Amino acid sequence: MEQITFILLGWLLGLLSPVIVEKISSEYNKKQFFKAACTELHDLQYRIVILCFMLGQRYGTIDSEFLQWIKPIIKNYKGYETNESVIKIVDTLLTCNEAQFNAMIKHMRAEPNVGLGLKTFTASFLESNLSLVSKLPIELQVRIHEFRNHLNTLNQEIIVANDLHKLTFDSSVSDENHKIISSELLSKYVFIQSMCKRVVDKLGAVVSSTL
Repeated sequence: MEQITFILLGWLLGLLSPVIVEKISSEYNKKQFFKAACTELHDLQYRIVILCFMLGQRYGTIDSEFLQWIKPIIKNYKGYETNESVIKIVDTLLTCNEAQFNAMIKHMRAEPNVGLGLKTFTASFLESNLSLVSKLPIELQVRIHEFRNHLNTLNQEIIVANDLHKLTFDSSVSDENHKIISSELLSKYVFIQSMCKRVVDKLGAVVSSTL
């Protein structure tokens, strides 16, 4: 009887072993995928933060609250695109007095009617592995979905801004319409700055997640 029990136990373990191995392999693959995705998303977050700062200093708004928000992101970034000049500017702005702060902000403003060509952003590794995203915890999937939606909206706004920017060089546009286009472009840059902040915050929610 004892021999039969061991035989049955061995048979049962033989059936369960592939399931257990597959489960362990699946968990390992999810963690490896998410680790790789976070590397890409950290880089993306940094690049969008830099654009957010650049738009703020040239066209939008920069204040102490904004600088306190941006500082840990740029200081904690460990990738290959580190912009030391931005770190120095942020530190300087946070330590100078009000008069110096206002003078620096004024100095960084763009000249009137001077636009900026912008590039859209992609998360190519994440987008090419969406089947693996579906295997992540639901809460994390939701965060990734929210980030992707916001990034798509940001890219659409960037495309519109670039189209407006091209029109400012169109000699067939009347002076009156040129002023209207330039005003719309300025408003678009300000809106894109706010969209950048939303995308960065959504990215933060993703990369701060754990499995």
